[in-house]
Parts: sequence; structure tokens; C-alpha cells
Amino acid sequence: MTSKVPIVLVDIDGTLADNDARFAHYFPDDALTHDWSDSHWTDYDKACFGDAPIPYVVEIVNTLALSYEIQLITGRHDVAEPETTLWLEAMAVDYDGLSMRAPGDYSRNPVFKRAIAEMFLAEGREIHLVIDDHPGVIAELGELGIDGLHVQRPSSWNHRHRSHG
Repeated sequence: MTSKVPIVLVDIDGTLADNDARFAHYFPDDALTHDWSDSHWTDYDKACFGDAPIPYVVEIVNTLALSYEIQLITGRHDVAEPETTLWLEAMAVDYDGLSMRAPGDYSRNPVFKRAIAEMFLAEGREIHLVIDDHPGVIAELGELGIDGLHVQRPSSWNHRHRSHG
């Protein structure tokens, strides 16, 4: 999208997608002591097609897409872009762009997503909102003056985010 409508940044895992079962399958033990190798993350990221959508968040995002540019920002690595875009299409998520991690990037989610937000801001873009399940992302982007909508669900969130961000 080339217009200058304001942007809404939206996370995928834990926000649009219920990735709890996938996380438990690939990281069944304590996430603080697990193998975080490239190959393990690649397998995890590429297995996203089995994730269920979080329907109310998809509905909110699709409604916002009527007035805003929806930019998805995910901690998934870009090797999983084909699987991710297929999932988004199958779940009928309306979005304008997708930012993913480069291979070998294991920066904390708040740091990674702040860099994406700063890129849009440097281009003179206006970001009205970030929607994410990670309170650290909401706080980090809040420092840039971006409002946040925190998606919190009864899940294994604490287990997942202790190590990744």
C-alpha cells in the first residue's frame, strides 16, 4: 500500500494465531534450558499452519483494515514466509505488509519490533496502534508514543515469553 493512512502494527503468534500447542510440541521442557538452534526455530516457525486463529482478534484486525494500513510484525524467521502467508490467507486476515526476522536474528521481541516501528516512523509514517500478546512489546512501542492493545489469553504465555523476550 503506498498511501499515507496510519499504520496498525499486529503480531501473529499469540495474537492472531493460537500457537500454544505448537510451542508445547517443539519446546516441551522449560524454555529457559531448551535448544534454541536455527534448525529448531525453523521447524517451529514452519509448522504454523496447524495453528488455530484467535477469532476475535482476526475480526478486530479485519475491521481496522477498513481504515488503517495493517502491518504484521512477527518474531518468526523469514524462512517461514510461505507457510505464514498461506496461514494468513486461509484465516482470511486482511493485511498490507509482513515483517519477519532475518536468519540468525534472535533479538528480544520488544527490540526487534521497536526497530520495525522506528523504520516506519523514519519514513514519516504514523503508527496509531500496536496489537500484541507480549506486554514488553506494548511497553517498548509505548516509549515511541504508540498506543497498545494487549491480547491476553489463558494459556502458557508466561512459559513461552520467559526465554524469547
